[in-house]
Amino acid sequence: TIVVVLYLAAATVRLKLKETLRSAEKVKFKEAIRAYPKALREGINVWKDVPRSMLFLFLSELITRSSLSTIQTLFLVYAFYVLQIGGQPNPELPPQEDPALQLARIKWGYVMIALFICMLISAFPAGKLIDKAGRKKPLILSHLLIVPAILLFVYGNYPLLWVAMPLAGFSMLLGFSSYQSLFADLVPQEHRGKITGSMNFFTYIAMAMGGALGGLLYERVAPQLPFVLATVLAVPSIALITLFVHEPKPEKREV
Repeated sequence: TIVVVLYLAAATVRLKLKETLRSAEKVKFKEAIRAYPKALREGINVWKDVPRSMLFLFLSELITRSSLSTIQTLFLVYAFYVLQIGGQPNPELPPQEDPALQLARIKWGYVMIALFICMLISAFPAGKLIDKAGRKKPLILSHLLIVPAILLFVYGNYPLLWVAMPLAGFSMLLGFSSYQSLFADLVPQEHRGKITGSMNFFTYIAMAMGGALGGLLYERVAPQLPFVLATVLAVPSIALITLFVHEPKPEKREV
């Protein structure tokens, strides 16, 4: 109920937003369905109309998002059953009646509170850092920070989760903010809709594959392997940003 109320509140606030696209057109549902094949082609061809740096930025983000999707549903499971933050679970008891799992849920909730508090406190400093140091350096830093955060989680214990999860939260906040800022700097306004649609299309495919791979590796090989794989994939992602993404000067940024 609370979630529904919050979504309705967000939708109400968004009614106040004003369209920034000057030539916006109303599209009917049937027309949108018929136009899907054309939209798919345009979503691929539009990459010819944006700077090459944007393509490499997207490839880097694609690697990052797919690698994180291999582990995003496994954090809680790993903490409960491998790290056993609430004690050793009893397989003979239903999960809702197991005291170890009940304690683990409480402890995990505390860690999540710390994560979101860290993100809340660091939101404004992260934005200031992006404006001062540029977009590229904070983006690289976010990739570097996620590596120790994941390793501390995988090979740590409950006290170390208080370091690992807030660090991961700050890394995600910094990475998302700097990526969005660099995206706005590189992509002309008239192409942002198509570019966003194209990115989402391929990103969701990669994330679905990553999630399936993560579950398979966790269950069939080793619980630690999906997390280690995510840290390894940070290397090519950083390399793409460092070598092929060129941040435009302030006077050449898109508006």
